[in-house]
Amino acid sequence: MSECQAVREQIIGQAGRPSLSAELESHLWGCPACSQVYLEHQAMWRAMDAWEAPEVSTGFDRHLFARIGKASPWTPLDWMLRWFRPLQPAFPAALAGVMLVAALVVQQGRQAPPPEPSVTMQVRDDARQIEMALGDIQMLSDFEILPVN
Repeated sequence: MSECQAVREQIIGQAGRPSLSAELESHLWGCPACSQVYLEHQAMWRAMDAWEAPEVSTGFDRHLFARIGKASPWTPLDWMLRWFRPLQPAFPAALAGVMLVAALVVQQGRQAPPPEPSVTMQVRDDARQIEMALGDIQMLSDFEILPVN
C-alpha cells in the first residue's frame, strides 16, 4: 500500500477532525493530492457542523407507518394471518402432541410381531412348486425322445 493511500485512509477513517501527527503533517505539506483530501474532509465536517436538522412534522410517525403498511407484501394475506392469530399460542402444544403420537406409532411398529404368512402366500408357493415339477417332468420326457447311440 502506498504512503499516500495510508495517509488518506487515516484522514478519512477518523471521525470528526483528525489529529495530525508530525509525520502526517509533513506528508500533507509535501503532497498536494493528500492535502486536497484533507481540506475536503475538513470542509465536509464544517458543513455538517453548520447543518441543522429540520423539525419533524406532527403526525410524521403516523404517515410513515401508513406508507409502510401500504408497501407491505403481506397485505393480501392479512386476513389469513388474522384468522390464524388465535391459534398461535396453541401451536407449540399441538406440535408436541403430534410428535408424541408419531413416537408412539414408531415404537409400536418396532414391537409388533412379524405377520404370519397368509394363505395367498402359501398358494403362490404351492403353484411355483407345481410349475417346477411339471417343468422337470417335461425335461425328463424330452430325454426319452432322444435317440440312443
